Amino acid sequence: MQLTSIVRRPWVAATLLVCLAAVEVSALTSPAVLQADSGSYLADAPSNVNPAIAAAAELAVASPIAMIVTYSVRPTATKTENVYLGGGEVEKILTSVNGLVVRMTPTEAIALAVDPEISWITPDLPVASSMDLARQVIGLTTSTGSLSGVSFTGAGIGVAVLDSGVASLSDFRNRLVASVDVTSRTAPAGTDPFGHGTHVAGILGGSGVSSGGTHQGVAPGVRLVSVRVLDGEGRGTTSDVIKGIEWVLRNRTQYNIRVASLSLGHPIFEPAAKDPLVQAVEKLWRTGVVVVCSAGNLGRYGYFTVTSPGNSRLAITVGSLTDWNTSTLDDDKPSTYSGRGPTSVDHVAKPDLIAPGNRIVSLRVPGSYLDQRYPEWRVPLSNSPVVHFELSGSSMAVPMVSGTAARMLEEEPSLNPATVKARIMRSARKLDLPPWDAGAGVLDVPAAIAATGSTNAAPSPLLFRGDADGEIHAEDLERLWGDDVGSETALWGDTVLWGDTALWSDTALWSDTALWSDTALWSDTALWSDTALWSDTALWSD
Repeated sequence: MQLTSIVRRPWVAATLLVCLAAVEVSALTSPAVLQADSGSYLADAPSNVNPAIAAAAELAVASPIAMIVTYSVRPTATKTENVYLGGGEVEKILTSVNGLVVRMTPTEAIALAVDPEISWITPDLPVASSMDLARQVIGLTTSTGSLSGVSFTGAGIGVAVLDSGVASLSDFRNRLVASVDVTSRTAPAGTDPFGHGTHVAGILGGSGVSSGGTHQGVAPGVRLVSVRVLDGEGRGTTSDVIKGIEWVLRNRTQYNIRVASLSLGHPIFEPAAKDPLVQAVEKLWRTGVVVVCSAGNLGRYGYFTVTSPGNSRLAITVGSLTDWNTSTLDDDKPSTYSGRGPTSVDHVAKPDLIAPGNRIVSLRVPGSYLDQRYPEWRVPLSNSPVVHFELSGSSMAVPMVSGTAARMLEEEPSLNPATVKARIMRSARKLDLPPWDAGAGVLDVPAAIAATGSTNAAPSPLLFRGDADGEIHAEDLERLWGDDVGSETALWGDTVLWGDTALWSDTALWSDTALWSDTALWSDTALWSDTALWSDTALWSD
C-alpha cells in the first residue's frame, strides 16, 4: 500500500490518534472533517514523518501523544534538549534503534522533523497479544515427540517469550530461568496477570506433567526466559516491546537465548524499513537469534492484514491453521482470522508458514484476567485435577514454530537463523493454497529437524507487478536464498518451497482481479475498517 493512501482516508488517522491520545471522537469524525479535501495532507509535511501524524497536524489535533523518533546516529543530549525546547517530553531511550520515545503534539512533531538527522517520527503504537490433535497435525505422534528413536527437546536452548509474563507452574519446574518486566506496570517475577504468556509458554515448552503428558509442549526441554512487555489486560506499546528486545540483546549470551517468540503486534502504518519495531527485531535476528512473530488476527478483513513486526522480511511470520479437531489432515486450512498477505506498504509474501492455532489447550493461570473474564474457556481434564485453558489465534501458532526452532538448534547448535527459517519453510507440508494464505505450508516438526541444506540469507520475497503482462510475480528465491558456494542453490527454488511450478505465473491466481483490484487493495472495508483495527477481539488477542 502506498503511504499516501493512508492520508487520503482522514478517519484512519483519526481512529489511530483516538486510540493513542484519547482525543474526542466527535472532534475527529465530524462530517466536516470526513468530507475535507485530504490532498494537502502531505503537501508541506516532512518526508520523515508518518502520514498519520501529518494528517493529525492538518486536523489541528492538540493533544500530546507518544511517538518514537529515530535518528541516523545515536541521539545525544542535544537531541533530547531539542525535544524539550520544542514543547515535548522524553519518556524513554531506545538504544537498539537510535531512538527516543517522546510525547508531543503532532504540530510540534512536524517542527522537530526539520532536524536532518531524524530518520522517522511515528506514533508509539499500541500492541497486544495477537495439543493432542494439534500434535498430530505438526507431526508429533507421541507424547515425547520421539523422532526415529532420537528425541530432541530443545534442552539447553534459551527461548525468550516476549508477552504478558510466564507464571511459575509445575510444567516449567527449574526451566523458567529468568523473568524480567520492562513495562511501567511491574508485576512480581514468575507471575502472569493476563494469562496469555503462560498459555504460549506451555505450547512452546510445557513438560506436560500437569496433564499427564497430554498437553506437552513442542520443546519440553527448553530454558524459558520471560520478558514481560504486555500489561494485565494484554496491552502494551511498541516502545515496551523494543525495550524487551533490548533486554534480550544484552542478556542473550548469559541465558543462551537462541530463539525469541513474539505473539503480539500492531497494524502496519509505515514501510518496514522505517518501522522501529521491525528494526529492533531485525537487529536481534542479525545477532544470531531466530525471531518468530505472529501474522495477527485481522484475516477476516481480507488481504494485506499481516501485522507488524510480522512484516519483517527476516523474521519467521506464522499464521494460524484450523484443524477442525480431527485427526485427518485433508480438512486443514488457514483459520479465517489468520493474517493474510502480502504485507501492506511493502508487499512482502507473508505469512511464511502456518501452524495449529485454533482452540489450542495449554496452561491456565488461575485468577488471571483471561481466566476470570472467560471461565467458559477452562478445560477440565479426565486424567488430571489441574484445569487447563483453551485459546485461539496466531499467538498459539507462534510457539509451535519457536519450539521447533529450539529442537533444531539442540541438534545442530551451529545453525544460523536464515538456515532455520529456510529449512522450516522448505520442509512444511504443502497445501493447494496461495502463499498469502498459507505461506510455504503447514509446520512439520520431524521434517524440519531432519531437513538439510544451508543458506546465509532467507528473506521473504517481495511481490511485484510485471510491466509486460500485468501479472503479479515474486522475487527469484534461488537468487535470494542461494548458498554463497552455490552447492545448495537448487534446494531453495520456487518449486521446492511453494510446491507449484505454475504458482508465480498463473493468470487466474495472480491477475489484477484476483489480488490487486481496487476492491481488494484500496477499499476501506477490506483493510481499514474500525472493527478490523480497533475492536478488542481483533487488536488485543493475536
